[in-house]
Amino acid sequence: MTETDLREQLIANKTPEDAYTLFGDPKDESLTMQRIGSEVVVYYYERGVRTNPRTFPSLAEAADYFLKELSSWFRVD
Repeated sequence: MTETDLREQLIANKTPEDAYTLFGDPKDESLTMQRIGSEVVVYYYERGVRTNPRTFPSLAEAADYFLKELSSWFRVD
């Protein structure tokens, strides 16, 4: 999965944009994905604190986790 594929899937799932951050400065109360070196890290960000960071060796693996995590937050029609 590419970054474009991930963004398209988030739109298709009608995931609220304020619920996540992709590769930018994290928004408060959002699931965040960032590249750190050759790895991709996914974590929940709230009040300046990173919670439950998970590190993945590839974007594809991180994207799968990211989508599953967000889909558990919101009902997908």
